Amino acid sequence: MEKKDKKKNHSTKKIIMCIISISLVFIILLALTLLWLNHKEKNIMKIAKDISEMLNIEFDENFDYYSRNSEHSYNEEILVYNNDIDNKLNDELKENVYNPIENNLAFRVLKFNSNYEAKEYYKNIKNFWDYLNNTYKDTAFTKSSDFKTSLIYENDICIIKGSYLVYLNDIYSNKKNIKNRINNILKKYNYKDRKNLNKKEIAKYWSNIRNPKKKTIKDEYEKYIKTIKQQLLEKLDNMDGCLGLNCNVFLQSIKKYEAYSEFNEEMEKIKNKSNEIMEQRKNTINEINNDLDNAEASLDSNLLETTKNKIEGLKDVSYDEEIENTKKEWENRLQNISDKIFKNSCVTYNYKDVLRTPDEYKNKPVYWWGKVLQKIGKTNYRVGVSCEPYTYIGGYHCDNTIYVIYNGNENFIEDDMVEIWGTMQGNYSYETVLHANTTVPLIEAKFMTIK
Repeated sequence: MEKKDKKKNHSTKKIIMCIISISLVFIILLALTLLWLNHKEKNIMKIAKDISEMLNIEFDENFDYYSRNSEHSYNEEILVYNNDIDNKLNDELKENVYNPIENNLAFRVLKFNSNYEAKEYYKNIKNFWDYLNNTYKDTAFTKSSDFKTSLIYENDICIIKGSYLVYLNDIYSNKKNIKNRINNILKKYNYKDRKNLNKKEIAKYWSNIRNPKKKTIKDEYEKYIKTIKQQLLEKLDNMDGCLGLNCNVFLQSIKKYEAYSEFNEEMEKIKNKSNEIMEQRKNTINEINNDLDNAEASLDSNLLETTKNKIEGLKDVSYDEEIENTKKEWENRLQNISDKIFKNSCVTYNYKDVLRTPDEYKNKPVYWWGKVLQKIGKTNYRVGVSCEPYTYIGGYHCDNTIYVIYNGNENFIEDDMVEIWGTMQGNYSYETVLHANTTVPLIEAKFMTIK
């Protein structure tokens, strides 16, 4: 019995010792793994720090560090951003390398299992850029933000040394021996390759990455083209009635799409609509010009008013320079024809009838001609009318007098022979130089010229 107990105790001790040994081995392995990971992280951080110092970028050890070990990825990466890059970029470079995030990417450091994996990474990324450029180079999609974002690092400098890969913003491409200097930094930290994924696994990985990306880009392309087509058709619907500047601005804004075959159908519709509008504009101009010609020939006030309403109906339309000049010509012609019609409507009335019953003639158009007898102030004149020429001495003798108010720019002096077109405004009474009161017809002159 005692022997059995001893044997049992001995077995228990063995089991305990075995468990302790296994635990110690596990702890040691864990500690070694952590040390290795820490060493590995320190290496990639040191590389980033060294490159930052070389580029005069203040390095922050809190920069994001990624360790990718899943079945879908096999690299480690550190990103370093430089707030000052934007200030160093000229406009041309900014178009190519500006990063649409808060800071500008100065460089990226990636660590792979091996040099082969690093090269495969860059080869596949570059192949994807080539695919984008070759597939969509002649399409409107190149103008989209999705396309530009996909190629945002295309111009970056790539340096591969061992299992490290560095992407460097091409703003630094003018720095002397930049590649050699980064190569020398990478040499210091290039440790032995880890176990490589086999080539089939790598090819499968990139196939899994590349195909969904291509599909995503294709979907974005189709979505972008569909959106532009919808916008073009919406603008086409809004083209009705735009007879000038609005149409031209619109046509200029879409001219860039003429180069892309995706929009041939829409651009053809817009072109046809534009031609239709231009023809409509031409017809409108011709119609108004013909109406003005007829109104001037016939001195028809009703036709003139109808034509004026047509022109005023276009007031809310934005015109281009050609139509704007035409509109100014119309307005001048309207005024000239209106003046002719007014003059044509003026009548010379019997002087005594006007003097006797002034209210009957008030506001009626009147024409008189005669001699300026006196200028009173800046705008008033006494004019002698009912004039007859002297037989022997020349000049005119005028039997009657009218009082004229004229606010025009012309200036007249005594003895000027004038023509007056205006409206009757009743009678006007005034005191003569001999202190006698006299009453004469009052005319408000619209036109007054030398006869």
